[in-house]
Amino acid sequence: MPRLYDIDPLLPLIAAGYTLLTPTQRLARRVASEWESRAAGPGTPGEAPEVTALEPWLQSCWQDAVAGGRLRRRVLLSASQAHEIWRQVIAADQAQPGRHDLLQPGAAARLAARARDSLLRWETDLQASAVRQLFLLDEDCATFLRWADAFSGRLARDRLTTLADAICELAALTPAEPRRPVALLAFDTLPPLYDRCVRLLAAELEVVEPAAPAAARCEVLRCEDSRSELAAVARWAGQVVAAESGLTVGIVLPDNSGNRATLDYLLRRELDCLDRRYQSLPVNFSAGQPLAEVPLVRAATQLLTLPVDGISPPALALLLQSRFLLSGRPAIAVGALLTRCFEARVDVLSLAQLRAELAAGDSPDSALARSLRASAAPGLTARRHPPSIWADRFEHLLTQWGWPGTALDSLEYQQLGLWQQLLRDFAGFDLVVPALRFSDAVQLLRRLAAEANFQPQTGDSNVQVLGPLEAAGLQFDRLWLCGMQASQWPAPARPHPFIPLRLQREHGMPHASPEREWEFTHALMQRYRQAATVVYASYSAQRDGVPELPSPLLRDFTPVPDLPPEPLKASWLAQLGTVGQAPDQAARAPQLAAAELPLLRGGSAILEDQSLCPFRAFARRRLQLQVLPAPESGLSAADRGNLLHSALFHLWGELGDQGALAELAADSERSCLQRAVALALQALPANRQHAAGPACLRLEAIRLERLLAEWLALERQRPPFRVVAREAAQHLQLQGLELSLRMDRIDELADGSTLLIDYKSAAGRIGDWLGARPAKPQLPLYALAADPSLGGVAFATVRERRCQFTGLAQSEAGAGIATDIEARTRPQHPCADWPALLAHWQQSLAALAAAFVAGDAAVDPKSPLSCRHCGMQALCRVDAVRE
Repeated sequence: MPRLYDIDPLLPLIAAGYTLLTPTQRLARRVASEWESRAAGPGTPGEAPEVTALEPWLQSCWQDAVAGGRLRRRVLLSASQAHEIWRQVIAADQAQPGRHDLLQPGAAARLAARARDSLLRWETDLQASAVRQLFLLDEDCATFLRWADAFSGRLARDRLTTLADAICELAALTPAEPRRPVALLAFDTLPPLYDRCVRLLAAELEVVEPAAPAAARCEVLRCEDSRSELAAVARWAGQVVAAESGLTVGIVLPDNSGNRATLDYLLRRELDCLDRRYQSLPVNFSAGQPLAEVPLVRAATQLLTLPVDGISPPALALLLQSRFLLSGRPAIAVGALLTRCFEARVDVLSLAQLRAELAAGDSPDSALARSLRASAAPGLTARRHPPSIWADRFEHLLTQWGWPGTALDSLEYQQLGLWQQLLRDFAGFDLVVPALRFSDAVQLLRRLAAEANFQPQTGDSNVQVLGPLEAAGLQFDRLWLCGMQASQWPAPARPHPFIPLRLQREHGMPHASPEREWEFTHALMQRYRQAATVVYASYSAQRDGVPELPSPLLRDFTPVPDLPPEPLKASWLAQLGTVGQAPDQAARAPQLAAAELPLLRGGSAILEDQSLCPFRAFARRRLQLQVLPAPESGLSAADRGNLLHSALFHLWGELGDQGALAELAADSERSCLQRAVALALQALPANRQHAAGPACLRLEAIRLERLLAEWLALERQRPPFRVVAREAAQHLQLQGLELSLRMDRIDELADGSTLLIDYKSAAGRIGDWLGARPAKPQLPLYALAADPSLGGVAFATVRERRCQFTGLAQSEAGAGIATDIEARTRPQHPCADWPALLAHWQQSLAALAAAFVAGDAAVDPKSPLSCRHCGMQALCRVDAVRE
């Protein structure tokens, strides 16, 4: 076990029966661990010492005084319980007439709790007239004073106390005998209240000063930015561990929470603890992570919030794939459910929507359906219960989902234990909150989980990553101080906004003045220099584009040359050397088998995808990969397109031909349009109607009626025609590929020929039908499948103020439908007449079908626009192919 503290100077105090007090619990554990190591060797020193952090020791002394009847019995609040009372006090104050609304009442409650504790620790009497006058001179301070009076009144009324209040009571008490001697380890300063209390309770007080500083070698390193600084630290730690495994290494990381993930990865990379050796990292991090962020607890809180907040489709995808939930979920059924949920195109799915989507494709007796029924139990969200009752209900609901699963590792068992302790703490909130609704109870539990810190219980390691305060008092062979910029070390003064600045400076409260910050930081730096024989400090030359200078506390550190650029790992270079390219194999998929034919979906879209990019056709049609749609407010573009097609279908079903259209009066036309639009809206799927809402649907109805009126005005200008088919189904076999087609509309013209019409909401181009890879092969395919009477094809662009036809035909069919086929096709692929155009389509489409059947899957987009709506870039790596 690595030695991080020299216990030898403490042995006389331990032998004399001293209680050892430390600033942090980590240092207390370290001293106790060193004693246990010493006691395990030959010649046991004697009875184990009492070693603890200062605040827990003062709390135990208060509890002894209460148990002995020397202080009145009160309930000691946890920090979270006190914070909840502060929130209630602030909410009640905000409810008064004339009060300003707070954007972040939770943050205000934390600030208020910190301010009151600071005032008590620095023995400032809020009831003194002179003190109150200072508070009343500032609006924020006066508001806090009002809150503090209400908070103190609540404590007195309900016989509650905070730790700071309890220590105040203890300091006013005549100490009981016998008293034990006390030694203070690694303290620079003590708040006046704590100092007075310790001197009162201790029979003797010994302040253990650090040993005389060794001749530490101190060097400073300049790094380009924060990332390169962390990379340098990780590389150095790896080199030290590799050179001499017994050395103890300390890394002081000021922003332990923000930079922990990055440093964790870099250390794993240097120490080869990625992949299989992930659990073998020989590093201890002092900073944990919020319990709410660990996957096990995140899954639990998502399940609990589902009945009231719903869930987003991406979060649902992660949740249903979690190994912490019920087992036996068929992957195909889950995939189908997720597809339906994404296709609903909503930001958040309510529990009712989720159950409806599940019912559309799953058995009502499936495990997932039973779990959702448990979340939707009648009365679950409407009734009020105290937190202790809700704690039991939450556990029962999670059990219905199969949480936490059955295959937990050691860290997850620790997380589960902390969660169960959190539920017990939550039940203790009966003292401070009234009966809650389900939503309020879940919100409180989530807040507690966010405040709880999960620190894995791992064995001691030679490499320790610590915060600035946690490293003080420990000893290392090598120590590295990160983030030693002048802007952060010492930190700028940050006076508390709820305490008058004059009061803070008079009492020397933390962060009150630059002088106070300098003294504090200077004392820490001295402890660091006494903690190791070699001390490195590093700083970033710039942060967020702003130049930085080294801290003035590093003036006597020796500058070292800048580090060379981070080298590539030898294993990466070796792997790169083995990479080869096999373009023929990469571009060729297995030939389409007969067994695949019944599974193909897409009709004309198969050849459109093959034309735009062969790999896109392979991925979408043969691998059946889908790009899940993004949420949209109101109706999506696809919804509007479907509504337009449906309304035109019903409209021409009622009119039939141009003659009926010509005879239609204005009132009759309006009624006809309203009926067609109403039928189209009725056919819209229920989930899309719900997502859009009635107001959006009413606006869409108005828009559609206007658009269709504009379209009918264009149809009136055409030569006579009769609609002979709508949404007509056809089948076409091409190179062994069976394509199912559906034609939007077929008109019979005056000469007996027919015109194929395909509705579009965007403008179409004749060039999209031509060439070896036509971008829009839909109408050419329809033409090949149509009967011999076909004489033309056209896009019908139905768009506000841009309604038009774009097409080619043998005879006159309307404005925009050209009859000079040779002139219009000359730029891409000249065709002399209609039969020549049909022959060109037969040749080009057959070639596309043959390529698809043969397995052509090259990443070969027709143009950069082909990739715009593809969504397969992460799979095909088209950008890498282009490079």
